[in-house]
This record gives sequence, structure tokens and C-alpha cells, in this order.
Amino acid sequence: AIKPVPLPEGIELSDLSTTSPVQKDAATYCPWRINAIEFERQEQSRRTQYLSYVPTDESGVESLSTLSFTFNPRFEELYLNRVEIFDPQGKRVASADRHAAYLTHERSGVEATDEVTLNVPVPGLRPGYRLEAVVTTRDRAPSTEFPYQFHLFGSSNPEGYNVLFIQGDVEHVKW
Repeated sequence: AIKPVPLPEGIELSDLSTTSPVQKDAATYCPWRINAIEFERQEQSRRTQYLSYVPTDESGVESLSTLSFTFNPRFEELYLNRVEIFDPQGKRVASADRHAAYLTHERSGVEATDEVTLNVPVPGLRPGYRLEAVVTTRDRAPSTEFPYQFHLFGSSNPEGYNVLFIQGDVEHVKW
């Protein structure tokens, strides 16, 4: 198991879920999407994605029926920390089965790549239910420099919170 990068003190996912109103004009709404990066020089870096989605109709449920996370196993490890489904009252009603997850290696385009995708079937999701997922990657080798990171502060779905935070040796981050 790879422990997730902890959220900053004072940030609770349950608070974010209750303060984000569901957008009913889209098939899927994202109450929060948080990318947490821990970088320490000469150590293996970790990146955790904290994700939450609420489908508002059956097409939203269908689009979230399988979550996909792409990584390169030559350079990083990936761990599925959790995928859970909550009803509108906040009661957990289902959890993804790690044993049902599967890897795919798609070769598309002109570039050769070693990337693979972890596909996670999502059970028990219904319109109005909230999906929460936490997945962590860890570099296989220590790094002396902060690696390039791409983070899009935008989405095709309405979002409540879209956060990127970095902790550790932040003085070595180049902007």
C-alpha cells in the first residue's frame, strides 16, 4: 500500500462535500478535485488524486461506471486507496473491489509508450449519489529536482473546488 499525501491541516473532504451544491444542468458534477504532491529531494515523490463526482442522471452514471488512471510502471507505482459511493444523506452504500480492477495497455497514436491504465469498475452508483476516489502514485526512484507537472484548472463538468497543492521541499519548485 502507498499512503496518500495528507491534506493540509483544516481541510476535510466531508466539509467540501456538504458545502458544494450539486449542479443539475450537467450529467456529472465534480464537488472537488484535489491533486496533492509531496516532494522531498533525494526521496521518492508521491502524488495523490482526491476526486469526487455526483452524477445527476443516467448518462452521468454511465460515464462514471469505470474510473481510469494512467501511469507508467517503469517509473512509478500506483495504488488505489479507495473508491466509495455515498447516498445523498452521506451514508456509504458501496465500495469498489480492488480485485475487480484491471490494467489495459492501449497503443494509440504514433508514439510508443509504456503507459498502462488501471480501470476500476464503480458499483452501486445512482443519480444524486456521490462517488469519492483516492489514488496515489509514487516515483520508483528518488529525484533531486521537482518534476514537470501539468494541472488543468478546468473541466468539461462543473466543479466546486479544483485544487493543486505541493508540500515538502517547495523551495525547489520552479514556476
